[in-house]
Amino acid sequence: MPAEERLPQLLKAIAVAKPQRESWLTEELYDLLLPLDEEARVERSSFRDVLLVISARLSAAQISAAALRQEFSFMARLVPALLIVKASRSEEVLEAIRRVAPRGPVRLMVSLRGRGKGVASEEAIAGSLRSAGVQLDRRAAEAIAVESVDELFVISYGITRKCGLSCTLLVITGPSAF
Repeated sequence: MPAEERLPQLLKAIAVAKPQRESWLTEELYDLLLPLDEEARVERSSFRDVLLVISARLSAAQISAAALRQEFSFMARLVPALLIVKASRSEEVLEAIRRVAPRGPVRLMVSLRGRGKGVASEEAIAGSLRSAGVQLDRRAAEAIAVESVDELFVISYGITRKCGLSCTLLVITGPSAF
C-alpha cells in the first residue's frame, strides 16, 4: 500500500506550532515521541505550522497522555486523532463527528484548511451536532475538536488542558478506538 494511502492509519495527532516555530516544535515532539517509539515521525503538512504525528506503534490516546506530562514552548495546539476521515462530502464528516459526540455540554474547536473548507464548515458542524441533541457551550470542560488538512479530517473528543504558555492539549477521555 502506498504511503499516502496508509497515512490515515498511521496518523496519531495534528500539532499546530506557534507562528514561525515549526522546526522547534518538531524537535519538542521528537523529544516526546522517540522514547516511546523510535520509529515515530513528525512530518510537515502542506500548511505552514501544521505538523502530522505518525506512529505505527503508539495510539492517539498514548500520545495524548504522554503530552500531558510535558510542557511545550513552541506548540499552540495538539489534537490526537481519535477518528480520521478522508472525505469529499460534508455528510461523511458530519456523520463521523456525530459518532464521537456526547449528549452533555461540549465545546467545539474547529480548524479547517485547504480543500477541507469546501467539504465542511464550522456552522454546518455546529448545526449537525445541535440537531443530534448535543448541547454546545463555550465554557464546557469537554470538547470536540475537528482539524482538517485538505480532505483529511481528524476528529477527537476529550478535555482540554494547558500544555505550556498559550498551548492547548486535547486529552482523550473516552474510548480510544471506534
